[in-house]
Amino acid sequence: MSYPSIVIYGPLGSGMRTNAQALCQHFGLDFVLDQTEDTPATTAAHHPVRGALVLSTERPEHTDFSMSYALAEQHLMLLPAGYPL
Repeated sequence: MSYPSIVIYGPLGSGMRTNAQALCQHFGLDFVLDQTEDTPATTAAHHPVRGALVLSTERPEHTDFSMSYALAEQHLMLLPAGYPL
């Protein structure tokens, strides 16, 4: 069973790529989709609906599951794996 995709957004160099696999496992997702090099318009419109941890430099406008990298990092460090958003 795949969970809904989550978009993690933050500036380049913040550590998103370094911790992507750990975040993917923490949230029970299947794969990482790195869209940090895409333009904001394509990032929001072209991510999978289920099972992906999507990395982006821009906050998406139209998605149900997104969070800043700072908040995702807090989830990773302070909350048990699978903790609901």
